[in-house]
Amino acid sequence: MTGLSLSAALLLAACGNGNTNDTGGSDGAGAEGEENTEVEINSENAMENFSVGDTFVAEEPLNLEIVYRDLPAYPLDEDWLFFQHLEENHNVTFDITSVPLSDWDDRISVTMGAGDMPDYIGDMWAGHEIPYVPSGQLLPISDYIEYMPHLSQRLEEWDGVAEQMENLRQQDGKYYVLPGLNENVLFEFGLMHNKTVFDEHGIEEPQSWDELRSALEILRDERGTAPMTLWWQGNALLNVGAASFGSGGWGWGYMNGVVYDQDAGEYVLTAQQEGFKDMVTYFSELTADGLLNIEALTQDDDMTRSLLVSTDALVTSGNV
Repeated sequence: MTGLSLSAALLLAACGNGNTNDTGGSDGAGAEGEENTEVEINSENAMENFSVGDTFVAEEPLNLEIVYRDLPAYPLDEDWLFFQHLEENHNVTFDITSVPLSDWDDRISVTMGAGDMPDYIGDMWAGHEIPYVPSGQLLPISDYIEYMPHLSQRLEEWDGVAEQMENLRQQDGKYYVLPGLNENVLFEFGLMHNKTVFDEHGIEEPQSWDELRSALEILRDERGTAPMTLWWQGNALLNVGAASFGSGGWGWGYMNGVVYDQDAGEYVLTAQQEGFKDMVTYFSELTADGLLNIEALTQDDDMTRSLLVSTDALVTSGNV
């Protein structure tokens, strides 16, 4: 599950203004000396009796501050119909701070450090929130799940999702991000190939890593160049591809480099898994045999695009 939301005052839209009060005294203990985790919610513009199947509509116009990660491939357009739909159907508008992708990490870090976090950061991967949890700036969204009926329904009814959500919890037992949820496995990244050239050489679409290697060998021998390149320095392919080798991912999926081995009942280093070694070996052999351009692991997007447009490269990683 990909963490899409770093929650600050996200629950403004769903249940309140983010004010919380510990009902058990300054030390958090109740009358019996036990920890009291109840959170008092002060509602603001919330719907009464909001439940599964209802469309949220703010009682009064609600404006949320949001930081938007602006990608060059599809720059922000405030005339997008999404914003019109949000206002007309939900009575919600966004006060948008647009941050270029190239400045994203630095800008978020500076914003957090200055204590100027807005209501909502709309694009943050699970794990990236960890450095900011101790500051107390982030809303522990796990305290508010009961006010989110649609999420609660999916956690209850979709097999395995609730268990995966537990992986988001920090040392304090709470989690601070909301993931995108899919009932079934969704691969947003994979491989793309130049179908025209494949057809010219009578190559079928590869269905396995071995078949990919065979296809690349034909293309190398016929065209004289390394036929495969990568977007994003391999961060995507070596992330999603790792699962088929029986390993945790590299690149974007490496995170803190630790995975839980269910069979052994212990945590292990990702890079020590046999499947991880098999994956590294496979791709290193592709580069050694002139099938994968070694510069694919360091080149920028413009170089990748140039290789594909010129058909010097015919296979690449990509997303939907």
